[in-house]
Amino acid sequence: MEKIVLIRVLILTFSLGVASGQSVVEFTQQASQLVLQHQWENAINLLRTGLDQHPRQPELLLQLGSLLVRSGRFEEGEKLLQDALEQQPGNSELLRNAGEAQLKQGRFSSAVALFRESLRHSSENVEAHHRLAFSLLAQGQEELALEHSRRAVELNPLDPRFRRLYAFLLDTQGEEEKAYEQLKLAYRLAPRDSKLLFELSQRRRLAGHLFQALEYLELASEVDPENPLYHERLSDIYEQLGQTERAGEEAQRESDLRQAFEKYITAMSLAVTGKKVEAMGILEPVVQTHPEFVTGMMLLADLYQKMGWQSRAFDLYLKILEQDPFQASAREEGAWIQVQQGLLGSALQLLEESGVPTPNYTLIAAYQKMIQEDWTGALQYFRQVEARNPLHPGLLQLISYCLNAQGKREEALHHLDKAEALRPGDPEIKLQMRGIKFEDALHLLSEKKWSAALEILQELMQEDVQATYLLRMAYCHQQLGDLHQAVQEYRAGLEAEPTATWARINFASTLYRLGEYQESANQWERVLPESKTPDTYYRLGLTYSHLGRFPEAEYAFDKAVRLGDERPEVLYNLGLSRLRSKKQDQARDLIRRAAVAGYPPARELLPQLVQ
Repeated sequence: MEKIVLIRVLILTFSLGVASGQSVVEFTQQASQLVLQHQWENAINLLRTGLDQHPRQPELLLQLGSLLVRSGRFEEGEKLLQDALEQQPGNSELLRNAGEAQLKQGRFSSAVALFRESLRHSSENVEAHHRLAFSLLAQGQEELALEHSRRAVELNPLDPRFRRLYAFLLDTQGEEEKAYEQLKLAYRLAPRDSKLLFELSQRRRLAGHLFQALEYLELASEVDPENPLYHERLSDIYEQLGQTERAGEEAQRESDLRQAFEKYITAMSLAVTGKKVEAMGILEPVVQTHPEFVTGMMLLADLYQKMGWQSRAFDLYLKILEQDPFQASAREEGAWIQVQQGLLGSALQLLEESGVPTPNYTLIAAYQKMIQEDWTGALQYFRQVEARNPLHPGLLQLISYCLNAQGKREEALHHLDKAEALRPGDPEIKLQMRGIKFEDALHLLSEKKWSAALEILQELMQEDVQATYLLRMAYCHQQLGDLHQAVQEYRAGLEAEPTATWARINFASTLYRLGEYQESANQWERVLPESKTPDTYYRLGLTYSHLGRFPEAEYAFDKAVRLGDERPEVLYNLGLSRLRSKKQDQARDLIRRAAVAGYPPARELLPQLVQ
């Protein structure tokens, strides 16, 4: 398995596969993961597939309908939600999402009715209270809206969205200070929300507290320094405070940034039409002049990557992180460039600096363990990801790889079975499965469990005809005594893989045992250029002897002895060859040495030679 290719797929496209027999729960789990990764279209397509397999399932209708509404496809989403409501009319979440569809389309009365019905079935549905408050506000019913907004805050005091709306509604009732306190609480919950900071600044400014307004606005500008609006408002406040020089500087920044965004739009249009070089030519001077222009730098870095200029892209991602350490996309892309270059430690360090654990960090850490062949460590990381993504085929393949490396072949194959169910017929998964089975067969061969190994090899041959399987089958049949079958398989296998010297040696030996001396000699002669060992010469000498090619046999036996093979049977056969060529003294000496070594034929023949 190409580990680097598979890990790349996981890091860059951490999306889930679709199995032909997935359950409703599996579809909803997968779609939720995709939504968390902002892959809305993939989630929508996945849920459509789910509905094809499970028609009119309320859970799928709810999830798909709500996603369609959120993505602006109100009519289709509304229809699916109504279909679900026909089956589950008392489902609070369904009613809330149906209300959301009405609210998005400006049908406030219908939205209010649905949100109230949702709360009738579940009075603690915090989102229903929050969205009902919005709907009532749109109808001009501020007091009723305030009541439901207050309830949302009571039910979930840690969501800044609820406090922000509550603050607005308090303000409509003349409760300015209470509204201000709610906004400050929201800011504590979301200290990097520049919009909240801007709103706090506006409130302090309207209340006449210019220095407080300035403080909030400067914080907003630090969080989002490329926003022209913040610089415009800063200019106004500095002007009011009599700091004309600072006011002028901020006015200039506001003008420059607006121009930068105009150039960004032009560059984006060029990039979309494939004119990458022209787009880069517009962006490069802009980001050099305005290092705070992160939006432009992100587009430029992306263009660099598409042009294959990884070093330039990486340097730019680092500059982006200097400006905004919370830019997750820049951190992830920079880390991936380092992974491509094999700098796994540096990639992990870059991701660690965010202080927020991510799936990519876990995957890269796991991959590093794989490179180090720390299979237990790699599995620990992969299991963490599996807990969130139990149905990712690529992840299951990686887990299988580690399990197999630990010798847990049965468990490894079980994970591949799950992966194959998610991607039926996937050639990479099939290849990995065959690899594990083949390793299992080799393990059985090493333990001399010929029948068990043969069974696996025959199964592999049914899946994919490979010479390497066929040659091992021949070896099993050879060891089991089925020599004719072994010869048939050796012959076919060696035609496809003629460089398999080990198999040719066994083929030649099997032919010899069957008395096929001429073909055996032919095979040994083909072995000889690749394996000039004493035993090869000895075996070749034996076949020559049976064929009556005595001079050649004598040469082969002599060569074996000269190469250091002094086994008694070799000495004996060389002795016989010497006898045939009338070299009595040499023959007697060789046979005597074989007899002294205890070789029975030599001991029988020696007395005759002495006489």
